[in-house]
Amino acid sequence: MCAKMTCMSNYAICRTAKIKSMADLTRAIQHDTRERVPVNAEPNLALNDRIRTFKREKVENYGVYQNKCRKDAVRAVEWLLTASDMSNIDIDQWAKDNIDFVAKKMGGSQNIMLAELHLDESTPHLHIISVPEYNGKLNAKHYIGGTKYVMRELQNEYAESMSKYGLDRGEPVEQTKARHQKSNLKYLEKTLEEKKKEFNELVIRFDNKK
Repeated sequence: MCAKMTCMSNYAICRTAKIKSMADLTRAIQHDTRERVPVNAEPNLALNDRIRTFKREKVENYGVYQNKCRKDAVRAVEWLLTASDMSNIDIDQWAKDNIDFVAKKMGGSQNIMLAELHLDESTPHLHIISVPEYNGKLNAKHYIGGTKYVMRELQNEYAESMSKYGLDRGEPVEQTKARHQKSNLKYLEKTLEEKKKEFNELVIRFDNKK
Protein backbone atom coordinates (compact mmCIF):
# COMPACT_ATOMS: atom_id res chain seq x y z
CA MET A 1 0.00 0.00 0.00
CA CYS A 2 1.36 3.41 -0.91
CA ALA A 3 2.04 5.98 1.77
CA LYS A 4 -0.78 8.40 2.48
CA MET A 5 1.25 11.41 1.46
CA THR A 6 2.52 9.93 -1.83
CA CYS A 7 -0.52 7.99 -3.06
CA MET A 8 -2.36 10.23 -5.48
CA SER A 9 -5.32 9.49 -7.72
CA ASN A 10 -4.81 9.51 -11.46
CA TYR A 11 -7.76 11.16 -13.14
CA ALA A 12 -9.40 10.46 -16.49
CA ILE A 13 -9.91 13.76 -18.31
CA CYS A 14 -12.56 14.27 -20.98
CA ARG A 15 -13.48 17.66 -22.43
CA THR A 16 -15.81 18.52 -25.29
CA ALA A 17 -16.15 21.70 -27.35
CA LYS A 18 -18.83 22.57 -29.88
CA ILE A 19 -17.63 23.90 -33.23
CA LYS A 20 -20.21 26.16 -34.89
CA SER A 21 -18.45 27.58 -37.95
CA MET A 22 -16.33 26.32 -40.82
CA ALA A 23 -13.60 28.77 -39.83
CA ASP A 24 -13.42 27.30 -36.31
CA LEU A 25 -13.50 23.77 -37.75
CA THR A 26 -10.61 24.60 -40.06
CA ARG A 27 -8.58 26.03 -37.18
CA ALA A 28 -9.25 22.96 -35.05
CA ILE A 29 -8.13 20.63 -37.84
CA GLN A 30 -4.99 22.68 -38.46
CA HIS A 31 -4.12 22.49 -34.78
CA ASP A 32 -4.90 18.80 -34.43
CA THR A 33 -2.96 17.78 -37.54
CA ARG A 34 -0.08 20.08 -36.55
CA GLU A 35 -0.41 22.14 -39.70
CA ARG A 36 -0.24 24.88 -37.08
CA VAL A 37 2.18 24.11 -34.27
CA PRO A 38 1.39 25.71 -30.88
CA VAL A 39 4.10 27.61 -29.06
CA ASN A 40 4.13 25.16 -26.14
CA ALA A 41 4.93 22.15 -28.37
CA GLU A 42 8.41 20.67 -28.48
CA PRO A 43 10.05 22.44 -31.46
CA ASN A 44 12.78 19.91 -32.22
CA LEU A 45 10.60 16.89 -32.93
CA ALA A 46 9.91 15.57 -36.41
CA LEU A 47 6.26 15.50 -37.47
CA ASN A 48 6.12 11.71 -37.11
CA ASP A 49 7.19 12.09 -33.49
CA ARG A 50 4.79 14.96 -32.81
CA ILE A 51 1.54 13.18 -33.59
CA ARG A 52 0.16 9.73 -34.21
CA THR A 53 -2.74 9.65 -36.66
CA PHE A 54 -5.53 7.14 -36.07
CA LYS A 55 -8.04 8.66 -38.47
CA ARG A 56 -8.03 11.65 -40.79
CA GLU A 57 -10.91 12.27 -43.17
CA LYS A 58 -11.47 15.24 -45.43
CA VAL A 59 -14.12 17.76 -44.49
CA GLU A 60 -15.56 17.29 -47.98
CA ASN A 61 -16.62 13.78 -46.98
CA TYR A 62 -19.11 15.40 -44.62
CA GLY A 63 -20.03 18.26 -46.93
CA VAL A 64 -23.65 17.19 -47.27
CA TYR A 65 -24.11 18.00 -43.57
CA GLN A 66 -21.88 21.08 -43.49
CA ASN A 67 -23.56 22.72 -46.48
CA LYS A 68 -27.15 21.95 -45.55
CA CYS A 69 -27.47 23.06 -41.96
CA ARG A 70 -28.73 26.00 -39.96
CA LYS A 71 -26.26 28.82 -39.45
CA ASP A 72 -26.28 28.21 -35.70
CA ALA A 73 -25.93 24.43 -35.97
CA VAL A 74 -23.05 22.64 -34.26
CA ARG A 75 -20.95 21.47 -37.19
CA ALA A 76 -18.62 19.28 -35.16
CA VAL A 77 -17.76 18.29 -31.62
CA GLU A 78 -14.11 18.24 -30.62
CA TRP A 79 -12.99 15.95 -27.83
CA LEU A 80 -9.85 16.35 -25.75
CA LEU A 81 -8.95 13.17 -23.89
CA THR A 82 -6.05 12.58 -21.53
CA ALA A 83 -5.16 11.75 -17.92
CA SER A 84 -3.41 13.56 -15.12
CA ASP A 85 -0.52 11.10 -15.48
CA MET A 86 0.05 9.16 -18.71
CA SER A 87 3.47 7.73 -17.85
CA ASN A 88 2.33 4.18 -17.03
CA ILE A 89 -0.36 3.82 -19.68
CA ASP A 90 -0.19 1.87 -22.95
CA ILE A 91 -0.86 4.96 -25.02
CA ASP A 92 -1.74 3.24 -28.31
CA GLN A 93 -4.30 0.93 -26.70
CA TRP A 94 -5.61 3.79 -24.57
CA ALA A 95 -6.10 5.89 -27.72
CA LYS A 96 -7.98 3.07 -29.48
CA ASP A 97 -10.26 2.62 -26.47
CA ASN A 98 -10.94 6.36 -26.40
CA ILE A 99 -11.80 6.37 -30.10
CA ASP A 100 -14.19 3.47 -29.52
CA PHE A 101 -15.80 5.36 -26.62
CA VAL A 102 -16.36 8.49 -28.70
CA ALA A 103 -17.62 6.45 -31.66
CA LYS A 104 -20.27 4.84 -29.46
CA LYS A 105 -21.29 8.22 -28.02
CA MET A 106 -21.47 9.89 -31.45
CA GLY A 107 -23.42 7.32 -33.47
CA GLY A 108 -20.61 5.23 -34.92
CA SER A 109 -17.08 5.42 -36.29
CA GLN A 110 -18.40 6.92 -39.54
CA ASN A 111 -19.08 10.11 -37.60
CA ILE A 112 -15.46 10.50 -36.55
CA MET A 113 -13.63 12.85 -38.90
CA LEU A 114 -10.28 12.96 -37.18
CA ALA A 115 -8.36 11.30 -34.35
CA GLU A 116 -4.84 12.54 -33.58
CA LEU A 117 -2.64 11.65 -30.63
CA HIS A 118 -0.34 14.52 -29.63
CA LEU A 119 3.04 13.58 -28.19
CA ASP A 120 4.89 16.89 -28.41
CA GLU A 121 3.49 18.60 -25.32
CA SER A 122 4.06 17.96 -21.63
CA THR A 123 1.25 15.38 -21.39
CA PRO A 124 0.17 13.09 -24.26
CA HIS A 125 -3.43 13.72 -25.26
CA LEU A 126 -5.90 12.73 -27.93
CA HIS A 127 -7.93 15.08 -30.11
CA ILE A 128 -11.03 13.70 -31.80
CA ILE A 129 -13.31 15.68 -34.11
CA SER A 130 -16.72 14.10 -34.57
CA VAL A 131 -19.59 15.12 -36.83
CA PRO A 132 -22.94 14.92 -34.97
CA GLU A 133 -24.90 13.44 -37.88
CA TYR A 134 -28.25 11.93 -36.92
CA ASN A 135 -30.89 10.90 -39.45
CA GLY A 136 -29.25 12.91 -42.19
CA LYS A 137 -28.94 16.13 -40.18
CA LEU A 138 -26.52 17.72 -37.74
CA ASN A 139 -27.89 17.19 -34.25
CA ALA A 140 -25.31 17.57 -31.48
CA LYS A 141 -28.02 17.77 -28.84
CA HIS A 142 -29.03 14.19 -29.62
CA TYR A 143 -25.57 12.96 -28.67
CA ILE A 144 -24.20 15.24 -25.97
CA GLY A 145 -27.35 17.06 -24.87
CA GLY A 146 -27.50 20.57 -23.55
CA THR A 147 -27.76 20.16 -19.78
CA LYS A 148 -25.31 19.79 -16.92
CA TYR A 149 -26.93 16.46 -16.04
CA VAL A 150 -26.10 14.97 -19.45
CA MET A 151 -22.50 16.18 -19.27
CA ARG A 152 -22.16 14.83 -15.73
CA GLU A 153 -23.35 11.43 -16.90
CA LEU A 154 -20.88 11.61 -19.79
CA GLN A 155 -18.04 12.16 -17.30
CA ASN A 156 -19.25 9.19 -15.23
CA GLU A 157 -19.39 6.94 -18.29
CA TYR A 158 -15.98 8.04 -19.49
CA ALA A 159 -14.33 7.44 -16.13
CA GLU A 160 -15.92 3.99 -15.97
CA SER A 161 -14.62 3.12 -19.44
CA MET A 162 -11.08 4.21 -18.43
CA SER A 163 -11.07 2.51 -15.02
CA LYS A 164 -9.09 -0.45 -16.42
CA TYR A 165 -6.15 1.94 -16.76
CA GLY A 166 -6.36 2.80 -13.07
CA LEU A 167 -8.00 6.14 -13.81
CA ASP A 168 -10.57 7.72 -11.53
CA ARG A 169 -13.28 10.26 -12.15
CA GLY A 170 -12.43 13.79 -11.12
CA GLU A 171 -14.63 15.54 -8.60
CA PRO A 172 -17.84 17.07 -9.99
CA VAL A 173 -17.58 20.80 -10.58
CA GLU A 174 -20.25 21.45 -7.93
CA GLN A 175 -17.99 19.93 -5.26
CA THR A 176 -14.80 21.65 -6.35
CA LYS A 177 -16.61 24.97 -6.76
CA ALA A 178 -18.14 24.71 -3.30
CA ARG A 179 -14.77 23.84 -1.77
CA HIS A 180 -13.09 26.71 -3.56
CA GLN A 181 -15.77 29.09 -2.34
CA LYS A 182 -15.27 27.92 1.26
CA SER A 183 -11.51 28.19 0.87
CA ASN A 184 -11.82 31.71 -0.52
CA LEU A 185 -14.12 32.70 2.34
CA LYS A 186 -11.62 31.47 4.92
CA TYR A 187 -8.86 33.33 3.12
CA LEU A 188 -10.88 36.55 3.09
CA GLU A 189 -11.76 36.16 6.76
CA LYS A 190 -8.10 35.61 7.64
CA THR A 191 -7.04 38.59 5.54
CA LEU A 192 -9.66 40.78 7.20
CA GLU A 193 -8.44 39.80 10.67
CA GLU A 194 -4.85 40.55 9.67
CA LYS A 195 -5.86 43.95 8.30
CA LYS A 196 -7.76 44.73 11.51
CA LYS A 197 -4.70 43.81 13.56
CA GLU A 198 -2.46 46.01 11.38
CA PHE A 199 -4.93 48.90 11.70
CA ASN A 200 -5.08 48.57 15.48
CA GLU A 201 -1.28 48.55 15.68
CA LEU A 202 -1.15 51.70 13.56
CA VAL A 203 -3.70 53.41 15.81
CA ILE A 204 -1.68 52.51 18.92
CA ARG A 205 1.55 53.81 17.38
CA PHE A 206 -0.21 57.00 16.27
CA ASP A 207 -1.69 57.54 19.75
CA ASN A 208 1.74 57.03 21.35
CA LYS A 209 3.19 59.79 19.17
CA LYS A 210 0.71 62.36 20.46
